[in-house]
Amino acid sequence: MSAWPLLSQPAPEPLPAPDVPTVVVQPQVAIPSELLDGLVSSNPHWWAQPVATVLAALIALAAARIAWRGVQAQIKTQRDLHAESHQAELRKQERADRVEAVLESVKMLQEAQIKLTELGLLRSRSAPTEELNKCGDEMLFLLGRVDVSQFRLDLVGAAAAKRVFIDVYEDLSNAYHLAMDTDSELDAVTAKVRRASDAVFFSRPVFIEELRSASADTSSR
Repeated sequence: MSAWPLLSQPAPEPLPAPDVPTVVVQPQVAIPSELLDGLVSSNPHWWAQPVATVLAALIALAAARIAWRGVQAQIKTQRDLHAESHQAELRKQERADRVEAVLESVKMLQEAQIKLTELGLLRSRSAPTEELNKCGDEMLFLLGRVDVSQFRLDLVGAAAAKRVFIDVYEDLSNAYHLAMDTDSELDAVTAKVRRASDAVFFSRPVFIEELRSASADTSSR
């Protein structure tokens, strides 16, 4: 038999824990009534003010866009008016240049015709050589302007006037060289001078028509 009889016995089973009811304690927070009144609006249409603010912003944006487009339209109108005015000034200047070129050519031919007539009269009365050469030099100076006049007619597009100008210039030049040739017959000189004078006279309608054409081209644009 063991000396310790109690130790040899099995350990007793633990007693079950008693059922203790679980109590959940809810936290209690006291909210002042003034704060509750601020959080909960008494106005059922509380959303109207934010919507009105958004609508006002949209209207302001639309007004700004309309104003911007109006400014752009005004700028375009001013630009178009400026371009139209600039084109009108260019057409006016083109007409003035064309008229000036034609008138200058006519003036050159008439002055050469007058000098050629004077040269023919000097030949008819057998004027001294010095007087004849002086008149010839003056006419030669006039004929020397043909290149400038022809270039200006080319520049302004006066094709018809240019053709007539060249033809008349050739008649004047031929008559001049014949008149300066003291060995030439006086009758031949007189005939050449008359022919050149007639060429200048009959060229006038062409130059007048060229001037009318310049006016018509400008007014039709």
